Amino acid sequence: MLEYKTLKCEPDGVDTLCQGMQVWGWKVEQTQEVYNENTEIISNETRLVGREDIFGNYHDVHYESNPITRTNVTHYVSIRFSRDKNMPNYDRIKALEEEYYYPKEKSPYVEIRKPGSGLPAVFGIFGALMFVWVYALIGSLTSGLRLFQIIVIVALFVVLAIFIPIIVVVKKKHKAKMQVYLQEQQKNEEAVMQYEKRIDDRRTEILEEVVTLLPILKESQNDES
Repeated sequence: MLEYKTLKCEPDGVDTLCQGMQVWGWKVEQTQEVYNENTEIISNETRLVGREDIFGNYHDVHYESNPITRTNVTHYVSIRFSRDKNMPNYDRIKALEEEYYYPKEKSPYVEIRKPGSGLPAVFGIFGALMFVWVYALIGSLTSGLRLFQIIVIVALFVVLAIFIPIIVVVKKKHKAKMQVYLQEQQKNEEAVMQYEKRIDDRRTEILEEVVTLLPILKESQNDES
């Protein structure tokens, strides 16, 4: 009893795909190269043209269309494979094939959100207060009231005295958060690298085992040795 699978690949990748499928006991049943071209209009420029005489007058004025096209090319090879379900060690080979392409161990990668600085919000509030302060300053100068002018100037120093420490604190907190973020990011990358190494090692073990299970691969290995 046969099972079938159809895969697509680039024309220059046919040999690689067939050799890779042979490892799992698949044989080529049929190949079909597909090549299609279709042209589509992506924009259509229209311009006014005409014939100009020696006096600068235009004749035969009309609109001329200048379509801009794009050619889409589809080029691939469709390969139909078959495999005998009654071949020796079928269940084990199928399980190894599944594990090879879809590892049981999941990637430890975790997306870590980069912390925001918080400064844009602080500067936004500071900018709004400065706008109010400038408006008040103009009003105090227009009114001519000296007390009002003194109050406005004092208010500026109060605002600066409040916001400068806030900005310093916010920057320090952001720096601390960034240090934690970078440490977590580094741990994340190291975990992914270790995971990929484990997967590569396991895939090597799988291929070594498959060679001992498939008669055709066993014979090929004996011939090489």
